[in-house]
Amino acid sequence: MDIPPQEFGYLQATVDKLEDRVEKLTVAVEALTATLNQTKGGWKLLVALGGIVSFATVVVLKLFGFIKGY
Repeated sequence: MDIPPQEFGYLQATVDKLEDRVEKLTVAVEALTATLNQTKGGWKLLVALGGIVSFATVVVLKLFGFIKGY
């Protein structure tokens, strides 16, 4: 099976572009991984704090509604 030279050139250029994109994605994923590794447990603390504040807000609003008779 012979591939015409023009088609082969097009396919080679496409593969080269895809390889460049994969390399860029690899660098981006490595940077993201490094950032996540630096945060360690800080994000977990923020999520827990958000949950606690949300819970406290609901309790206060329910209590306020109970007192006002809603």
